[in-house]
Amino acid sequence: MFIEEVLEAAEVLTEDGERKTVGVEYFEFGYDQSILHHRRDVVLSATFRLEPGEPARMREVIAANLTWRTKRHPPLDTEPSAGSIFQKIEGVGAGRLIEQCGLKGLTIGGAMVTHRHANIFINRGFLLVVAVGMTFVIVTGGIDLSVGSVMAFTGILCAKLLADGLPAVVVIPAMIGGGALIGLLIGVLVQYFDVQPFIASLAGLFLARGLAFVVSLSSIRVEDQAVLWLQSTRFRIGDWYITPTGIIALLIVVIGVLVMQWTRFGRTIYAIGGSEQSAHLMGLNVARTKGLPYVISGGGGGLARE
Repeated sequence: MFIEEVLEAAEVLTEDGERKTVGVEYFEFGYDQSILHHRRDVVLSATFRLEPGEPARMREVIAANLTWRTKRHPPLDTEPSAGSIFQKIEGVGAGRLIEQCGLKGLTIGGAMVTHRHANIFINRGFLLVVAVGMTFVIVTGGIDLSVGSVMAFTGILCAKLLADGLPAVVVIPAMIGGGALIGLLIGVLVQYFDVQPFIASLAGLFLARGLAFVVSLSSIRVEDQAVLWLQSTRFRIGDWYITPTGIIALLIVVIGVLVMQWTRFGRTIYAIGGSEQSAHLMGLNVARTKGLPYVISGGGGGLARE
């Protein structure tokens, strides 16, 4: 069923400031297309013509449709996407054409053609920043389960604060600090209370998830120009381009490599991962070093979602 099949009339405020009632033909509905793509009209209200049906049968149809979409489309909570990219080609779907060319799973930079639906590109760029922080934790022999929930908490809190009028230069460092604070809590539990990293980071996961629900249960639109600039600006290098967020991610990777390979802190992390008891006997500061990777991981989770 398409909207043009059930729409009877609508009240719109046109881009010229005129308020009027129009029929379905006004919208010129087509495949992924309508007049609203070209005009800045606002739909104030709409009247639909719906026929009564059997409730049980309707629920079955809804469940079948949701199951079909779940199998074919990537879940937004784990694989955020921009939706379908290309319009349908007459006679063959764009997704099918991309699949026939063997391009499912193709990755360029942080974008990937999802394995489920070839016309949907998912963004995995933020994982680069998260992976750097997680590397520090894993090398020590630990694990951090909280990073996904930290991203959710800092992301929704960032959007809330920006919507309330706070500047991005204040909000973004605050979100990194918030993620680092949760990481610090996990590090303290691991080092000073001898809690297993799995359990400690699981507690951090539930804490961050609960805080995210406290901030907001619905999505919040981000309209801050600084954040939009970070996401939308493209620096061209020949046939390729890179975004400011991509540059930040690459810098984080370079800094992570330098710290791990050429600093005392990095070598101490390797020593702890090899044998914590031996690291103690060598006189290394195991207490500080073992907890700090969780702070880095939490801060990386806060940065990755901005």
